[in-house]
Amino acid sequence: MRQIMILNMFAVALVAFEPRADQFSDLWYDGNAELSTYEITEMRYGEPRKGSRVMVFVTEPMRLSTHIKPDVKLPP
Repeated sequence: MRQIMILNMFAVALVAFEPRADQFSDLWYDGNAELSTYEITEMRYGEPRKGSRVMVFVTEPMRLSTHIKPDVKLPP
């Protein structure tokens, strides 16, 4: 029962703080890259190795007909 109450509270919090669609679009399609870094431990040659990973994510325009990035900037 307690787990259900916690899940319900979490769901209500997500709905209450959901960003508006225009706020999301303004950030997602602003042409800037998003960098995420992670500290990791991974097994290499049977031994744990510490390191880091970087993920770079960029949303760019794409022609829907060819699924290829255009050479020139598309109008909004």
